[in-house]
Order: sequence, then C-alpha cells, then structure tokens
Amino acid sequence: MEALDTPDARYRRSARETATEAVVRIHRVAQPCLGPIVEWVRVIEIGKWSKAAVPQAEAFEAGLVARLPQGQSGPVDVGPVFEWLDRQCSALQGAE
Repeated sequence: MEALDTPDARYRRSARETATEAVVRIHRVAQPCLGPIVEWVRVIEIGKWSKAAVPQAEAFEAGLVARLPQGQSGPVDVGPVFEWLDRQCSALQGAE
C-alpha cells in the first residue's frame, strides 16, 4: 500500500497541486466529471478558509467524510467511497 500526501509519496500535495491532482496527472485520468470534483478537493485541501464560498465543496466534503472508514488501522474497505464517487460523477455528467 502506498502512502498518500507524505513528503516522499508519489501522491502528495505541493505548492502547485493537490494530492488528488497528482493522482489525476500521474494516471492521466480524463473523466469529464473530474473538473468540478478536482476543484472542490482543491478548496477542501488548500483553501479551507474559503469553503463557505463554495457550497458544493462543503457538500462534497461532508458526503466524502461520511463514507471514509474512521478509527480503523490496517487495510480498510474503501469500496463504498469509490461507489459514492462514481454516483457523484454520474450525477455531474447528467447535469451537463
């Protein structure tokens, strides 16, 4: 298992990009729905003080946090998180 957002991790935040943006760049992910999601994550990860100005980011964060495994050590099931992300992506694509 790879670390996320640690100094030596492949997927880490820098002055130019969030850890999520690093994943999208490294793996050349090209889903149209990722545009808004990546922007919301940027607000959540880097611009926490401006979340109130972006209600979609606040709602996205609340939905994501509710699905993240809490208080567990070792391998965890993140399947529900990815299923929720897929539903968010489908909803965004349907809204276009």
